[in-house]
Parts: sequence; C-alpha cells; structure tokens
Amino acid sequence: MVIFFNHKFTPWYTNKLTKWMSNGGKILSVVGVALSIYFQIKQDVDEDRYQKEVREAKENILASFNKKSSEFKKHFNNALTEFLQDNYNSVIKNIDTQISDIKSFRQNRSKLCRSLEGYQVKFMSLITEIHDINTIEV
Repeated sequence: MVIFFNHKFTPWYTNKLTKWMSNGGKILSVVGVALSIYFQIKQDVDEDRYQKEVREAKENILASFNKKSSEFKKHFNNALTEFLQDNYNSVIKNIDTQISDIKSFRQNRSKLCRSLEGYQVKFMSLITEIHDINTIEV
C-alpha cells in the first residue's frame, strides 16, 4: 500500500483508477470535440449577427445621408427661388412689360401703316382723277 495525498492506494484500486482515467480521457476528448463544434457554430452565428448589424448600420447611414441631402436640396432650391424673386423677378417683369409694349406698338404701327397705305392709294386715285379732269378741261 502506498500513501499518496493522505490516501491509501491499493493495487486493485490503482487499476480501477487508471481505468477511470482512461475512460475519463475518452469522455473528455468527446466533450472537447463537442465544445469545439459548439464554439465553431457560436462563432458562425456571431459572425452572421455582426454582418447583419454592419449591413443595417450601413443602410441607416445611407438613409440618413439621403434624407439630409434631400433636405439640403430643398433648402437650396428655396433659397435660390427667394434670391431670384427678390433680385431678378422685378427686372424680368419689367422686361416682359417692355416687350409687350413693343409688340402692341408694332401692331398699332402696322395698323397705322396699313391705313396710311390705304390713304395713299385713295390720294393717288384722287390725284389721277384731278389730272384727268385737268386734261379734259384744257
């Protein structure tokens, strides 16, 4: 009998102990493989979750960027419209008024020109009549 760690070991007990250790090693190797498989699956699931979170974060950032750019575009268009209305619309309106005045003046001038041409034709006929009368009397 051997006393080790304040425990008596008998020869048949050491055989049992080595058998248990042998079986325990087999069990531990199976447990090790199972833990290895478990941790690999856990790692894959965590990686998928991380990829999903990254994708969602990218989508959120892109949505925020699109929203802000849309707001910026609206603000810029409003500011540009106000600037044009304040500075250029009165000038453009004045030019439009002048163009319409010129068009109406041309139309009136054309009417006057046509009426003058009509008078010219009448006067020419009157002149020829006067000449004809004068030639008849002489």
